[in-house]
Amino acid sequence: MIVSDVDTNNPVGPLSMLDTIEDTYGAVPARDEILARNGCVGKTTAPYDPKYPACVKYTGCPAAYPVVWCEFAGGSHDNPNFNGVDYSVAVVPFFMSLPPAP
Repeated sequence: MIVSDVDTNNPVGPLSMLDTIEDTYGAVPARDEILARNGCVGKTTAPYDPKYPACVKYTGCPAAYPVVWCEFAGGSHDNPNFNGVDYSVAVVPFFMSLPPAP
């Protein structure tokens, strides 16, 4: 998940009330739901990849169901750059690293 503090479509959150227009409480509750569904234990993180320093991976997740969280200030869906790094290019390596579907 790549999130930004200025994203008004899906704020980082958690929001105190449901944003009914976007049907969201924010990205944090969505991430927490993904952690639960993926069978992750705890919320301990480690750096994901040195090329993407704003990203962390959750270490308690099964290898088949990894969760990576990238949060930075000032980016958006239209501009996923932060400190000179284009985080949009982090998505393909993540998907390519997933094990084949059973």
